[in-house]
Amino acid sequence: MRVCLTDSDSCNCCLMQKQMMRMERYFNMSMIEMRKGLERAQASLNFVRYVIT
Repeated sequence: MRVCLTDSDSCNCCLMQKQMMRMERYFNMSMIEMRKGLERAQASLNFVRYVIT
């Protein structure tokens, strides 16, 4: 990232990489939250199935 100090094109590349990393972290966090929601839904369905049988 020190290249940014000497070359504006490289700086733009660094900024794009930072943005991509930020978006990847957001995506990963979203996936984790969706997985937790799915697990809660599955647990609820399993409970309902247990109660019904």
